This record gives sequence, C-alpha cells and structure tokens, in this order.
Amino acid sequence: QAMYAYHLGIKDNKLSIGIKAGLFSQTLDFDLYRAVQPDDPLLNGKSGKESQVRPDLGFGVFYRSEKYYAGVGFNHLLKSEFDFGTSNRAALENHVNFTGGYYYDMSFDLTLLFTTWVKTDLNETSVDLSGLAFYKNTMWGGLSFRQSEAVSLLLGYS
Repeated sequence: QAMYAYHLGIKDNKLSIGIKAGLFSQTLDFDLYRAVQPDDPLLNGKSGKESQVRPDLGFGVFYRSEKYYAGVGFNHLLKSEFDFGTSNRAALENHVNFTGGYYYDMSFDLTLLFTTWVKTDLNETSVDLSGLAFYKNTMWGGLSFRQSEAVSLLLGYS
C-alpha cells in the first residue's frame, strides 16, 4: 500500500486528509481442498495454486484541536472481487471507522482522555469506549471497553 496525507493548519487546529491505494492478493490451493461431494462441479478438475491480485483504496479525514479530535475513515472502497472459477467473492468488505476523543485537564499534572471508536461494515457494528489518565505526560493508565466483547487495562510509561 502507498499512503499520502495532507495536513492543513487551521489556527491552532489541524485538519488531515489521507488516501491509501494498494493491491490485495489472494491465493487458493485447490490441492488442499477436501470436497464434501467428490464430484463437486465447482472444484472438479482444479488442481494446484491459483493467485489473483486486485486493487484496494481507502480514504480518511481527521480533525484535531487542543481539547478534542474526531475522524472518519473508509477502507476497501473498491468492490474488488476474486473469481476462481467457482463464484465471485468480495476481497474485503467495506468498513467505516469513526473516532473521537476529548481531553480534560484536571490539574497542571493530570489530564483525562475519553475516547470512542465505532467500527462498522454496515452489517455489524462494534463500539470501543476508553478512559485514560495521563500524569505529567510520562505515565498513563486507564480502561477500555469493547461492547459485549472485552475489557482491557491500559498502562504505559514514557
């Protein structure tokens, strides 16, 4: 993949616009398939490996100020399909990511960061929420919660 971002200063804030383009490759080894029906017409006569390469494209926008940030990104915008003689398969489903965060200064040494990350393929959606505390920008810790899936403890030192 090749990526490019343009950063535009707006007073004390920054607007970033990015694009990525690349190739996605998929390989099937028909010798490893074990057909449930030995005379399956979709696999009959196929052997060896077959590879195909398709284009991929993504785009995103990110806005950052001193106290908050927000962004949206789109992955796999092209409807690239692989055709191995059986049926067309989508390379990767389109995905949309939304992110946002807010910094809250508790004191000169302590800052809180609250973040949200929403990921969707327009069929299923996952939401991550987190809260972090930064002490003197050298130590940080917090919790992250992924809807119905995980809770994570986050710790760091810089």
